[in-house]
Amino acid sequence: MRDSRLIPPALLACVLLTAARLHWIYAQVFEILPDDILLMGVSRKIAGDWSEIRKLLWTPQHIHVLPLFRLLRLPFDLHFPAWYAGFHAVVEAAHLASAALLYALARRYLRSPWAALATAASFAWSTAGDEALAWKAASPFALSWTFLLLGIWLLTQNTGMSEWIAAASLLGSVGLFSGALFALPGVIAAVALLQPAAATRALRASGAAWTLGAVSWLALVPRSANLRHYWRAGGASAGVLLRLAWAARDTLHSSIYQFGLAIRVLPGTYRFSILFAVPALILAALWSWTNLRWVLASACLTLPPLFVIMLVRAEPEVWKISRYAYQSFTLWAMFSGAVWDGLQRKWQKRPRLRLALALAAAALALCYLSSQLSVARHHRDELLAQPINQPAFWFGWDAVFHAASQRSLQAGKPMRIPFVQAIPGLELTEVYRICEPRGLPGLFAEHGVAGSAAERAEWERAIEQAHVPLPGWSAQ
Repeated sequence: MRDSRLIPPALLACVLLTAARLHWIYAQVFEILPDDILLMGVSRKIAGDWSEIRKLLWTPQHIHVLPLFRLLRLPFDLHFPAWYAGFHAVVEAAHLASAALLYALARRYLRSPWAALATAASFAWSTAGDEALAWKAASPFALSWTFLLLGIWLLTQNTGMSEWIAAASLLGSVGLFSGALFALPGVIAAVALLQPAAATRALRASGAAWTLGAVSWLALVPRSANLRHYWRAGGASAGVLLRLAWAARDTLHSSIYQFGLAIRVLPGTYRFSILFAVPALILAALWSWTNLRWVLASACLTLPPLFVIMLVRAEPEVWKISRYAYQSFTLWAMFSGAVWDGLQRKWQKRPRLRLALALAAAALALCYLSSQLSVARHHRDELLAQPINQPAFWFGWDAVFHAASQRSLQAGKPMRIPFVQAIPGLELTEVYRICEPRGLPGLFAEHGVAGSAAERAEWERAIEQAHVPLPGWSAQ
């Protein structure tokens, strides 16, 4: 009996190891977009004047406040590109921790350990929100979710210190991503549904985290926010009620789209109603055997923040954006666990059906894993088709800058980095600032100054001396 109890945790370890291998695919992708450049710019300012770190960590990123995220990525920004894989490892570890926390919650509120395993595997292997793992500027979605789930798990524990540790965890979630403020009311509702006796604790802990986070956001963001890409998107003349209707529609579309991604049936216009009917019919068939509080808790936790995103980002097909699906896919992970639990309870006295269910579940798990691995590889290959996302681009230029620095020191005169494009849309001087945030001796860059023909020729010789591939580069 004791040995059999070890099987689900052992399989959970296998699920997490498999998920680690699946998502490590994205460690090869160095996706540096304008949001990353903004974040790295603040990291450079901190490196230039450490006495300003407290102030700079609170610098708004558009409408978001991310002090803990800035602090987390600071060492990786200052050692880019060498430490980039380490940054991905941190984000992936957070993803695996979220899957483990979902397993722990499911073990507490679902009867079957196999249902808990299905919940964890559905989330851990999912690529529905893989942009939050591959693109590091979007990783606050993954990092903050771990602390939010940890807060929920702590609130369901009956220990004296768990409430305050939970409050700290929830505040940490907000510190990593201020958008977590919109998930905190869902935390209260989810805990109240799962464990009514803990509702008061959840209210105090979430209320404290929400108050501190909201005060910080109101103090920092409104005076500097550019709302052009947010509330006004989708038609400046649209009224409030129309926007609320759009948001409700897009929230439903996003949820069904994520379900379609999981079962590899991408919904066209005519398929949304069909795909929506599938989970509805499953739930109706298992109504008496399903933990409805668990299903409702998942909806309370995931749908409100998704609704807010759809409301403020009212753009065409915003419901397809991958990073917005990372947290909300938890709904389908928890739903899969509830379905498995309901089937096991319904067929509790029918061992043959339960055996058939187990065999079918194993086959479905392998198909699900295989399909998600295929999606991850395809997504990685699409990203690596762009030279700027290739490790060779960033490591190559890092090697060139060091070679040029050595050449300049040997010659005894400084070398100007020409103001030319390293790749269409990205200036070489910006690449230098990203790769060498503290600068290198003998090199200097001036914005808008291309340099003389002799200086550019000297730069070309430094590139030849480095002997490294530079994807996308052509001599100018």
